[in-house]
Amino acid sequence: MIPLTALWLPILLSAVVVFFASFIVHILLTYHRSDYRKLPDEDRVTDALRNAGVTRGPAYFFPYCKFEEMKSAPVIEKF
Repeated sequence: MIPLTALWLPILLSAVVVFFASFIVHILLTYHRSDYRKLPDEDRVTDALRNAGVTRGPAYFFPYCKFEEMKSAPVIEKF
């Protein structure tokens, strides 16, 4: 039987390869894009959260916007 210490390098290398392969597959394939949708009335929801006393902190809500819109002035002002 092969000792576990002899297998550490193959275990670590395979973990790194699997991590990067899953990253590349997740970025290139677009089947997860439908998981994120815009709320029907996002402004009312954010206003309700602010009125409830929710402040910036450990709870983070992802704003829905496309990557191209993230640098626009309305999105920056909103979040």
